[in-house]
Amino acid sequence: MPKKIIDPRVRQGKLNRNDDIRKYFAKYYNAGYRYEVIEEKIILKWGVSANTIYQIIKGYGNYKEHAPPQAKQLNLFENDEYL
Repeated sequence: MPKKIIDPRVRQGKLNRNDDIRKYFAKYYNAGYRYEVIEEKIILKWGVSANTIYQIIKGYGNYKEHAPPQAKQLNLFENDEYL
C-alpha cells in the first residue's frame, strides 16, 4: 500500500508527471505506434513500471485524473412510467 503524500509539492509533481505520461502516450498512440513500443519508451523516460503505466493510462486507483464530476446520466425509464 503506497504511503499518503503529505507534501503538496510532491503530490502536484506526480500529477504533472501523470499528465505528461498521458499526453506522451496519446501522441504516439495516435501516430500509430503499438502499446508495447510506447510502454518501453515511457519506462525508459520516466522510470515507472508497466503496471503503473497501465493504471495511469486507464485512470485506476491513485492515478485517477482530477476531472470535474460527471453530469447526471439520463435513463430511458427515468420515472418508471413504462415499467
